[in-house]
Amino acid sequence: MCDCFVVRPEREQDRERVERLIRGAFWDVYRPGCNEHLIVHRMRGSACFVPELNVVAESDGRIVGHAICSRAQVETGCDKRFEVLCFGPLAVSSEFRCRGIGSALIEYLIGEAGRMGFRAMVLFGNPDYYGKFGFRDARHFGITTSSGENFAAFMAMELKEEALKDVSGRFFEDAVFHVTDEETERFDRRFPFRKKRGAQDNERF
Repeated sequence: MCDCFVVRPEREQDRERVERLIRGAFWDVYRPGCNEHLIVHRMRGSACFVPELNVVAESDGRIVGHAICSRAQVETGCDKRFEVLCFGPLAVSSEFRCRGIGSALIEYLIGEAGRMGFRAMVLFGNPDYYGKFGFRDARHFGITTSSGENFAAFMAMELKEEALKDVSGRFFEDAVFHVTDEETERFDRRFPFRKKRGAQDNERF
């Protein structure tokens, strides 16, 4: 199988294939089934959407990876808000993992976001993996989750030197990330049935 691939912006005709890819990559990973494909679907129609930071990896005409960033903010107090980017979801087809595709997508988005003038990026992810790209524990910058928490998987990085020097507060991603189980179930009916972890039978409810 060829390891050659290119990273390019997502096109409108890619969208269904991208959503199938995301669904396959996240299914039963963090919860029974997944909702990441719905989040990306909603994100494209939201004010948080940045088309230039919505990209795919393509190999021999097949979409094998996808990554996206969205506008988010850190509330620093006294009704002040500092715009940052929220990185993710990131998805790579199972057959193409460990071939540098995820790294290429991350590096592309970091570089493009910096060129576009964005100052910082925040994500929830594996510290051992994302630390290689310059992400650090968000507590280093005085940034907490919206509920005031910190943990190793909550990370941030400056895209401009000292961009977060005097920025501390609570991080808020866009509302597109807040989807219900009912919304996910309705959206998932667009795709071939797939049994969830812990499901007792093959019925779709």
